[in-house]
Amino acid sequence: MTAPLPENEPERLAALRSYEVLDTLPEQSFDDLTRLAAQICGAPIALVSLVDEDRQWFKSAFGIAAQETPREQAFCAHAILQPDELLIVPDATADQRFQDNPLVTGEPAIRFYAGAPLVTPSGHALGTLCVIDRKPAKLNAEQQESLRMLGRLAVRELELRRHVAWLNTETQRHAATAAQMREMTAIHRAIVEDAAYAIIATKPDGIISSFNPAAQQMLGYRSEEVIGRVTPAIIHLPDEVVARAAEFSQQLGEAITPGFEVFGAKARRNLPNEHEWTYVRKDGTHLTVLLAVTALRDPRNQITGFLGIAHEITERKRTEAALRAKTEELDRYFTQSPDLLCITNTQGKFVRLNAEWERTLGFAVEELVGRQFLDFVHADDHAATLGAVAHLAAQRELTSFVNRYRHRNGTYRWLEWRAYSAGETIYATARDITERRQALDASRRREADLNEAQRLACMGSWKWETASDTVEWTEELFRIFRLDPSRPAVPYAEQGRLYTPESWEQLNAAVVAAVREGTSYTLDLECIRADGTRGAVVARGEAERNPEGRIVGLRGTLQDITARKHIANELASAHQRTEHALQELSQRQNAIDQHAIVAMTDVQGRTSNSTAWTTPAWAVVAPTASPTGGSRRRAGRRSSFSRRSS
Repeated sequence: MTAPLPENEPERLAALRSYEVLDTLPEQSFDDLTRLAAQICGAPIALVSLVDEDRQWFKSAFGIAAQETPREQAFCAHAILQPDELLIVPDATADQRFQDNPLVTGEPAIRFYAGAPLVTPSGHALGTLCVIDRKPAKLNAEQQESLRMLGRLAVRELELRRHVAWLNTETQRHAATAAQMREMTAIHRAIVEDAAYAIIATKPDGIISSFNPAAQQMLGYRSEEVIGRVTPAIIHLPDEVVARAAEFSQQLGEAITPGFEVFGAKARRNLPNEHEWTYVRKDGTHLTVLLAVTALRDPRNQITGFLGIAHEITERKRTEAALRAKTEELDRYFTQSPDLLCITNTQGKFVRLNAEWERTLGFAVEELVGRQFLDFVHADDHAATLGAVAHLAAQRELTSFVNRYRHRNGTYRWLEWRAYSAGETIYATARDITERRQALDASRRREADLNEAQRLACMGSWKWETASDTVEWTEELFRIFRLDPSRPAVPYAEQGRLYTPESWEQLNAAVVAAVREGTSYTLDLECIRADGTRGAVVARGEAERNPEGRIVGLRGTLQDITARKHIANELASAHQRTEHALQELSQRQNAIDQHAIVAMTDVQGRTSNSTAWTTPAWAVVAPTASPTGGSRRRAGRRSSFSRRSS
């Protein structure tokens, strides 16, 4: 959409032409302003644009080669309609005024625009100092104010330019002395007194002839202390002047003497002469300035003096130094961190990695940059990894995630991640936990083996930290008391319900002694299980001490001996029954043995040597039955025992 003409368009065009700036050659002072505007606003393009009758013409163009565009396409034509305000267009494609503009639909593909109107002291908006970006953007309050300040400086440059031109014209018509007087008067009136920059004018020999209020405020000297008395050497570091003399001597191919000539050497040759310098205040403190020195010439092109314009950049230098230090610090952290650090994009590709990746996974950093990180993730972990990336995109932070990454040798390493995202970039930190994971697995296996061993032995172990009253039980201890192992261990103060009163009294006394005196104990106790049944246990405990020898808790075991005790009781009972039976049998045998008679018979059955004596019951032998009936006796003499009671 073409902008309407300002109400004062004829007067505005007349004011523009009065500056005699259209179609002139580029000038360093304006180029400096556009470059500075681009830097401050973070934009790739900056212009000093003057809106003519049918075109907008660029006095300075940073970041673009064009010198002018038709007025109907000019964003600046809209900006000059409101001279007291910035025109800010965050996204030209969303603004009805500009979405069909050829500068938006074509090159340079404008998306963001911010312009500060260049308003003359008479109130005419000649154009803008503007910044342009090819992507949507915004300016913060500080950037907006800086853009306004730079716009005012551009107007002052136009004013200065016009005044210089005017002074040159006057110099041509008047004598050198009168021209110099008018020049100095014009400088002080139009520029020097109101300028925000420190402006110091000197005679050709370097003696200060003008010292504006900004210079007085910046350096702490009153004008009468320096004008006609000294050269600018009093506000410079001698060593810096000597170093700059050597630098300029090399650049110019001739010896430059340290002193005032250092400041005027390039200006005499009409060379760009803007450099960083250290100013020394009257109180001895230092500040950094950007100083531009220009030679003042009469109509015959003879140098009549020098003009130095400086603005303080101390804070900017501090900021830049702090930024560099921070960047260097981050680089050191990035390169020296023992963790695996990486930057990736949302497309899943590595952008930057530190050397720890090579030490951990065996791949050179160059082999990983630009590769998809999923190429190195274990196939079984792909889904979880993609889920973590999705979570990161939604929540902006991922506090803990574990997956496996392939080593160059084909094995896999366990990595634990922390990450956060910023726009299209993901910043991540990983730590190799393979050994920790293996140790944890081994610990779990040992714990499982211990639990199994305790189950087989019917023995559980426990630990009690007295200061925090923290009680730990193994699984077997829960089984002994018929308790749910998913529940916390029973606090010591509540363990009285797990024993009979007599057993708890014994155990508590032993525990108190162990805590106070460090004694150990072994007790046979009767426990009460959760299901109400009772059992027999052996409780053992001992004191646990810290490195200083102070008792900090107890530890011990509890063995279920219910079954063993039952078997022992059964064996004791059987033993008693056996003893009783043997005793009774012995008594009966004694009674029989007192009246036993033994007779000797031959093979025909005749009795001989008949004798009566006492003989054991096991010695009585009965005759063997004959197959034909009767009694059968073997050949030879045999003893035959018969028992009878009296």
